[in-house]
Amino acid sequence: MSNFWPVAYAQAVKGLPVLDKVVDKIAKPIITLLGAVAFVTFLYGVYEMLSEQTNEEARKKGAQHVLWGVIGLFIMISAIGILNLVCATINCR
Repeated sequence: MSNFWPVAYAQAVKGLPVLDKVVDKIAKPIITLLGAVAFVTFLYGVYEMLSEQTNEEARKKGAQHVLWGVIGLFIMISAIGILNLVCATINCR
């Protein structure tokens, strides 16, 4: 017996080439650069915390750098996810 229920197949729509270029040439490099800055901030905070173990003020400053580095990394990873979700939704690729 053949398939009883009719099935409609949607034709794929080609994405916008301008949007592809904006995402590939502008958005992703900026997000990558900001992610690298957040990672360096995190590493600098860890270095500050470990190198200045006797100075409480320096340890607090290092902990703040670690915190903001982790927050920055979370934001950049989220931005990449949102960008990929938008591109998948409007068929950028």
